[in-house]
Amino acid sequence: MAIKILSLVSPRKINMSLPKVSICIPAYKQIKFLRKNLESIKSQTYQDYEIILTDDSPNNDVKNLVELFDFQGKLRYYKNLKTLGSPENWNEAIRYATGEYIKILHHDDWFKNKNSLSEFVKMLDENPNADFAFCPSFVQYAKDGRTRIHDISFEQRISLKTEPTSLFYGNIIGSPSATIHRRKVNILFDKNLKWTVDFDFYISILNKNSHFAFNPQPLIVNITEAEHNVTNDCIYNKQADIFEYFYVYNKIRNVIPTTRKKKYVAMLSDIVAHYRVKSIKEIRDCGYQNDVPRFVSFLIFLNNFLPTTVIKYCIAKYDRSHKAVM
Repeated sequence: MAIKILSLVSPRKINMSLPKVSICIPAYKQIKFLRKNLESIKSQTYQDYEIILTDDSPNNDVKNLVELFDFQGKLRYYKNLKTLGSPENWNEAIRYATGEYIKILHHDDWFKNKNSLSEFVKMLDENPNADFAFCPSFVQYAKDGRTRIHDISFEQRISLKTEPTSLFYGNIIGSPSATIHRRKVNILFDKNLKWTVDFDFYISILNKNSHFAFNPQPLIVNITEAEHNVTNDCIYNKQADIFEYFYVYNKIRNVIPTTRKKKYVAMLSDIVAHYRVKSIKEIRDCGYQNDVPRFVSFLIFLNNFLPTTVIKYCIAKYDRSHKAVM
C-alpha cells in the first residue's frame, strides 16, 4: 500500500540508533482521546522508544494535532493514501516499527501513569522466555464515565498457559493496548477479522510460544463505547458473529485439545441458537464457506422445529458430555 510520509521533525534530530520499544498508534479521527494518548506518552519516565502513528482519517485533524507535540524526533507520522480500515491500519503501524518490542496503543487509549511504559518493557526484559506480556485494563465508558477493571484470575492465567485457544470463548486478555510483544514473533492481525481479531492474534502468538508475562497493575486506560470504536460496529451483528467465530474456529480446530473440542463446538452452537439459524445457507451468506461441525449442523436442523429453550438444553447437555461429536 502506497503511503505518504509526512516528516514532522528535522531529520537531524532523529536518533539513528534503534529504539527498545515501538509505540504503535493506529489513528482514526478521535483527536480528543488521541490528545490524551500523546500526553500520556510525553509524561513517561521510560524514554527508549519511538512512536509510529498511522493515520487512517479522511481529513487532517490528526496531523494538525500531532504537529502540536515535540517528541524530539521520536515520532514518525504516516498518512495512508487509501483508507486501510481496522485492523490493517494496526498492521501498517507494526510494519514500520523498528523496536525490539511492539507496544500497540490505540488512539482512544492511553497510559494510566508515568511508569506504565517502563512496567510494560520490564515484563519482557525480566522474562526472556516470553514473547508476549499483558496487564489488566482500567476500562472507562465514553458515554457515561463509568469505570471498571478488566482483570484475569490466577486460574485463568494457568488455563491460558495450558490452552491458549481457550481465548475463543472469552477474551480474558482484553484490548491490544494492554499488551506488548517481541517484534521477532512476526505476526500481524488477521485482516479478515474485526470483532474477534484481538484474541485471534493472541492465540497465534501463544500457540508459537505459550510463555507469557503478566503485571497485575492496570497500566492503561481503555475507552469503550466511543464513536468509531470497532466493538460498536460488530456487537450483536449476526454476520460478524457467525463469520468470525466460525472462521477462527476453522483456523484453530487442529490445535484445540481433543478433550476440549466439545466446548468450542458448543460455543458455535450457542451463536447458531441465538440467531435462530435454520439453514447452512445462512452460514454461507455470512461469508463462511468451510466445514460446519456435525453437531452444529444438527442444531441448525432442530432450529426449524424446536423452541430456543429446548435448543439451549441440547447444547448444555452436549457441552457436559465427554464425547466430542465433530
